[in-house]
Amino acid sequence: MKLFLIGLFIVLGSTYAISQSAFNGFYVQVSGGYGTTTPDSKGGSGAAVIGGKSNPFTFVTDHKTHNDFMGTATVGYTFSISKKFLLGVGAEFTKNDGSWTTITTTNNYNVKTVDEYRILHSYDFFLSPAYAIDENKLVSAKVGYARSLTDNEITGTVSAHHQTGGYIAGVGYKQIIKRRCYGLAEVEYNRTANQTYDNSGVSVNGYPFTSTLELSSHSFRFQVGIGFLIKGKILTTK
Repeated sequence: MKLFLIGLFIVLGSTYAISQSAFNGFYVQVSGGYGTTTPDSKGGSGAAVIGGKSNPFTFVTDHKTHNDFMGTATVGYTFSISKKFLLGVGAEFTKNDGSWTTITTTNNYNVKTVDEYRILHSYDFFLSPAYAIDENKLVSAKVGYARSLTDNEITGTVSAHHQTGGYIAGVGYKQIIKRRCYGLAEVEYNRTANQTYDNSGVSVNGYPFTSTLELSSHSFRFQVGIGFLIKGKILTTK
């Protein structure tokens, strides 16, 4: 009877181990793809010096969506909560191609300028709940904190860099290709918080000015890539 119980324990333990998702443990992955960036602002205010007198003005903005190519490197760890459900934690770095999107401003004197905005790169820290379709296939969600480096170039001023906070959310799919190598596809949404841009320079009609602009943005990312599972001795079932 004792031998039978020991044998049963071994069999059940082996079955449980086999049924576990292949995605348990540490991983690294790289991906690349395409995205969109859309600035968002309610406008701003400023003042121009004309004939030695300060003349206040307000302005409204009109934004265009810009298309970006981008690449992402990710490291993380995934562990099982139950037979089918997992939870991951990770960090990623995304580099945008650095192209500009335009912001057209029109002040109350009907003076128009075409300014520019871009996201250079972002760091994301996230949680990723996941569901194992089977041992080698995984669908997951993602939510976390994003920190982005942005540029805002106003006519007549020097380009201004800003570190901007925000959040990231997304869904993804992973499938083992061979042994520890897997393919992936992800769709993500990145929202930056309102950032105040204080600018000064010379306007298009030659007058010194200062202005303040509240600006945020949202981006969509569509990426595919490959990853590699890293399993140490503590994670290996013999």
